[in-house]
Amino acid sequence: MKRVVFLDTTLRDGEQTPGFGFNTNQKVECALLLDRLRIDRIEVGFPAASQVDAEALRILSRRNLSSTLVALARARKEDIDLALDNGAQRATIFIPFSDLLLRTLIGRSREEVLKLALDALAYALSKKVEVEVFLADAMKTEASLLVPAVEKLSDAGASTVVLADTTGVTYPSQVKRVFTQLGNIRSELGVHFHNDLGLATANSLAALENGATEVHATVGGLGERAGNTSLEEIAVAAHLFIKDISANVDLGRLYETTLKVAETLRYDIPSNKPVIGRRVFTHESDIHVASILQDKSSFEAFPPELIGRTHEVVFGKLSGRRGIGLFLKENDLELSDQELTSLVSEVKAKTMDGGFFEPAELLNLARQYAERNR
Repeated sequence: MKRVVFLDTTLRDGEQTPGFGFNTNQKVECALLLDRLRIDRIEVGFPAASQVDAEALRILSRRNLSSTLVALARARKEDIDLALDNGAQRATIFIPFSDLLLRTLIGRSREEVLKLALDALAYALSKKVEVEVFLADAMKTEASLLVPAVEKLSDAGASTVVLADTTGVTYPSQVKRVFTQLGNIRSELGVHFHNDLGLATANSLAALENGATEVHATVGGLGERAGNTSLEEIAVAAHLFIKDISANVDLGRLYETTLKVAETLRYDIPSNKPVIGRRVFTHESDIHVASILQDKSSFEAFPPELIGRTHEVVFGKLSGRRGIGLFLKENDLELSDQELTSLVSEVKAKTMDGGFFEPAELLNLARQYAERNR
């Protein structure tokens, strides 16, 4: 079984969501929740850029977490020292790597920047710490330039080399082509995908299938612009679709934990968000409800119990006799044909402009129909 490592970057990259800013208490509370979820690595932040990140790292380093605490650093000794002095157990050294970012961010050649990264890597390794090297915008770089750089970093002792799709423009077949050419790398290969075209989870799966062993993700897909790979999506998708991997994440606590993290960070999860949206296991259509009541798998991608959820049915303008009848029978309530027809008509009429009846509301209404004729 291939071991897959999840690095949660909610507290670092997720904080780059426009309008978001996390205080020390929020970071600490969320890190504790993620630790209980058995996330392998938690990227707490960028201490050189934020006093809050440094403080959160210090506090968490005294809590004896099972998750590894990670901090971001530029290819500078002072950044690395600041990360380690505040309790980071693993450093992520990031450098721009695409032609565009080399020109706009740092104004140096790829060779110069790679030399900076190698020097910073050697310095960090002298401090006896594990190091990731993060190649920003790497997926825009042609393989003839990318592969030798990854090989040099791996040979120099990088624990992980992370390839980032910084603007979310990669697609799965391209990911496969890149990783096929990285087959002989000794380091872990990590990926960091953004979701600008809605492909972050698919790209992460493609990377895992083709040699990656670390995935960066955020709760709810938080992050700049369209966000990052959603932790909950990739954790469940990898579990369902890649049979020869193992991961630490406690799927049974996934839903509860992501809701608590979102609440702590004051993030409103869209109701149709895959895996954790409030209504993704809710059914109203008569055909769907009738099928779900007989076999839950008929209209659900995976058993909701896998992540600590349950399915539910509601009743509205799309409901019909079959679904409502089966629901009432399941709850030991039986109506005559005429009563059932009248009940269905009332439900449809009252929800024609939107809304629905929750199960308890429908049962109360059905009992009223039954009592009128008893």
